[in-house]
Amino acid sequence: MINAPVKQLLILIDRHETWHERPLSEAIVAALQKQGVAGASAFEGMMGFGWHGQFHRQGFFGVAAEKPIAIIAIDAEPTLRAAVEVLRPMVREGLIVLSDVEVLHQGPSRSGRDGTA
Repeated sequence: MINAPVKQLLILIDRHETWHERPLSEAIVAALQKQGVAGASAFEGMMGFGWHGQFHRQGFFGVAAEKPIAIIAIDAEPTLRAAVEVLRPMVREGLIVLSDVEVLHQGPSRSGRDGTA
């Protein structure tokens, strides 16, 4: 079980961005795992725009263009704040947001993190 207060880390990036010749979304999820974050998922968006006003969406004939990616991680605040310090240099053009959340249900641990097998 994640100890309260629980936070949600939301990272918004463009699909085409990379980090050391690796897709940035993969690098971020790997970094979150390495930092011991309870869990993280990456989602590809249909379209979006940022502060610059440029739309990001699927290109012609279904060919992927600059689609947005959202990465969400949930954990205790100290864990996520420590992870942000690692992520900050990686996210050059995106957005990092930390929000309060309430966990209403958490399934059993498969990894044994909470002391179960």
